[in-house]
Amino acid sequence: MPFQATYAELYFTDVYFPEFGADELKKAVRNFSDRIRRFGGTAKKDLHGKK
Repeated sequence: MPFQATYAELYFTDVYFPEFGADELKKAVRNFSDRIRRFGGTAKKDLHGKK
């Protein structure tokens, strides 16, 4: 159901499962933590993470 994935965060990698180890997981977590989450907001305060 597409409406359930509205705010989903997707991460794609070229590394397949047997080689996807701790280092690749750290890269994925780092990528996720560097994102600015706006939850649909478009105001400048939402874009820069400020209230």
